[in-house]
Amino acid sequence: MNINNIIGFMKELISFGKKKEAREVIYSAEVSVLSSGLSIIDVLKNVRQELNSNLYLDNAISLLSKGKPRSMAYKNILDVDIINMLKSAEAKQITAGDIFKDYINMKYIIEKAESRMRGALMEPTIMYLMVSFISYFAINTFYNNFRGITNMDMSNIGFIRNYYFLIVAAPMFAVHFVIMKFPDKVPLWSRVYRYVKSAGYLLVIKTLVDLGMSSVDAISFFKKLNDKQLHKRINVLKTHEKNIEGLTRALSYYLSSVEIALMKTSVKFAEEKRTLSGIVEKRMMDVEKTVSGITATFNKLLTALTILPIVMVVYVLLSILGALTQRV
Repeated sequence: MNINNIIGFMKELISFGKKKEAREVIYSAEVSVLSSGLSIIDVLKNVRQELNSNLYLDNAISLLSKGKPRSMAYKNILDVDIINMLKSAEAKQITAGDIFKDYINMKYIIEKAESRMRGALMEPTIMYLMVSFISYFAINTFYNNFRGITNMDMSNIGFIRNYYFLIVAAPMFAVHFVIMKFPDKVPLWSRVYRYVKSAGYLLVIKTLVDLGMSSVDAISFFKKLNDKQLHKRINVLKTHEKNIEGLTRALSYYLSSVEIALMKTSVKFAEEKRTLSGIVEKRMMDVEKTVSGITATFNKLLTALTILPIVMVVYVLLSILGALTQRV
């Protein structure tokens, strides 16, 4: 890695830190103006004065001061889902402040669950890599120490040594590839993936409904997402089906049978908003417990792969002992 690459990498790290700082400032400022009645521009400017430098905030304040909508001012700072909700609200000329009141707090719970999922995948992967490198060192040491012995057959050990990293990388690479490509198909992982995914989708619907928007708006929002399962179900909806029942059908791939029944029943009693709030609150209460339980099991199963490089070391050692025995 040359000096330019190092400088570029450091700039990316600094940029990431500043973007995160700007995001936290915006979240807090937006929540505070809801109750105080202050101007978002004034609040951001006052907070900005206390910070050393933040070009993300400077740019956001500049755009807001020029009368630009929040969706434009916050575009390069906030998550895409929030920007899309802001756009949807602005298109309907609805005040979008409530997005920052309820959505952000619940979004943190989902992000924590997603972080736990990443940890369940990365922790055993790191352990696997560490054991693999140690095992390679052991195999390489055995090979170098015994290959000089006359009439010592080292062909099998030489093959393992030469193709060691390809052999140990294959299963772990396969696991990561399949999870990234088909996260909703992998046994066990699919359960937690769908659970967390649906929690996020339900939270989006609740937020849009709380803003006074309709099921049609929610369906339009979901059509912008890169989700084949959603697109497939949304595309078959007829015009008269673009209501809460149609939305429930589109999300049926992710929702539980109880949630589907509750959402469909709520239409008959005109209790969609209250029922949706109850479902989301239940999800937020259960998401950490559910994710923790499933990811813990997945973590243990993936950690079991660590036995592969250890088995290879044992095989090499036994092969050497066997070859030495035959020479005696």
